[in-house]
Amino acid sequence: MYSPVVSLGPDTLYANLPATLDAGAGFSFYSWSNGANTQIMYVTVYGWYFVTVTDDHGCVATDSIFVDEEVFVQMISNEQIEIFPNPVAEKINVVLPAEMGHSVIEIFDTKGSMLKQIFTSSGINIIDMNNFPSGTYVLKVNSEKGIFRKIIVKK
Repeated sequence: MYSPVVSLGPDTLYANLPATLDAGAGFSFYSWSNGANTQIMYVTVYGWYFVTVTDDHGCVATDSIFVDEEVFVQMISNEQIEIFPNPVAEKINVVLPAEMGHSVIEIFDTKGSMLKQIFTSSGINIIDMNNFPSGTYVLKVNSEKGIFRKIIVKK
């Protein structure tokens, strides 16, 4: 079965604003998460962006990208930060290693809106997600040592 392919590039684009997103040529319709309906979209706010394209046969494809501030820091490896359980029903544990120092834990929805922000340091951080609707979220940790992102799922 034929299916069109759309690609906005890597899952995260580090850029200074404004940034340009290009869904590629050859589609008859474009629908962006911010309401734009063109092949190229100019981003003026950091966050998640989704595009759905339709070809001449009526077939659709979707891709998404997170546009974030271009920061020149060392990325924190997945092995240094523990996040569990994922998927989460009620509370999620975020374990930060001692060498991270002061950190900020943020949770974003898929539209890029920050829903929770916690200022913390190393150790176990228990985040209550009972009031979050089921869905996909981005957990971001900013520290003096770098930036870490993880997709989390709320049951």
